[in-house]
Amino acid sequence: MGNTRRVGIDARKLRDFGIGTYIRNILVELHRHDTETSYVVLSRSRDLHRLRDLVPRFRVVVEDAEPYSLGEQVRIPWRLRREGSLF
Repeated sequence: MGNTRRVGIDARKLRDFGIGTYIRNILVELHRHDTETSYVVLSRSRDLHRLRDLVPRFRVVVEDAEPYSLGEQVRIPWRLRREGSLF
């Protein structure tokens, strides 16, 4: 990947009304307009089908940690580091 930027996006609240709407819209617009950045999208396993149409620049990684939990505080940074994403 060389100098390609990698950005992590936490999309685990994709189904929520407010923040979920924002996440869905930003993914659509990034998909449409940004052709250079690679994205790691954290998603709950139950929402994988909603993200299947994203191009290969969007790598979807399953993360089912409960919101506001100790597991979330440990696992998300670990996953993003493992994927080489910036956060």
